[in-house]
Amino acid sequence: MTSRDLTLVVVGSDEQNMRRFDLSHCGAAETILVINYQQLPLSMIANSWLSLSRPVLGLCHADVFFGPGALDAMAQCAGEGNVCGVVGMNPDLKEDSPGRNPGATKETQRWGEVWADKNPGPVSTLDSAAVFFRRDSELRFDSVNFDGMHLHVEDLCLQAQQRGIPVVVPAANATHYSNPNLNNWEDWWHKDYRRYYERFRTKWAGVRYGTT
Repeated sequence: MTSRDLTLVVVGSDEQNMRRFDLSHCGAAETILVINYQQLPLSMIANSWLSLSRPVLGLCHADVFFGPGALDAMAQCAGEGNVCGVVGMNPDLKEDSPGRNPGATKETQRWGEVWADKNPGPVSTLDSAAVFFRRDSELRFDSVNFDGMHLHVEDLCLQAQQRGIPVVVPAANATHYSNPNLNNWEDWWHKDYRRYYERFRTKWAGVRYGTT
């Protein structure tokens, strides 16, 4: 499959945020731009397109940059039966944190770096910046537990692993440019993340996940 088989849903919080998304770098056959004025859960937005999308559905934040050929690579990887996307810096560095390779350190990836060019292959989970998967996989986002901007993709990845579906970062030029202040653990971003991380841990308590 290629980007001609892809519906890409791009979500931004407002017009300024959406302007970060450069359509000149987007070759999807169908691109849906969603300015999320009502702050609807990204999981609910994505689920609403699953019945209408082309064979592969992609969901990404407006601050993700796809380089030349990246969407073809994502569509091909997803079309082969994988869940694929990008990995950014996960602010929780505990051993059981989602969103990183087993045994990885905080130096593995920072926002604004191109992950896939450095280290493509299987991962524990992707992060919520971008994800691609086959519509006929029957995977659905959990919009009840993850009704915000955090961990809905990580949860989808664990659903996939429970079904034997690989989770992969393809060799493609894709970069997430967000850069919240990782040193300020009291700001709203981290408080919100922690809330959803506790939901994630509760839902998947006792479940081992990873690439081995």
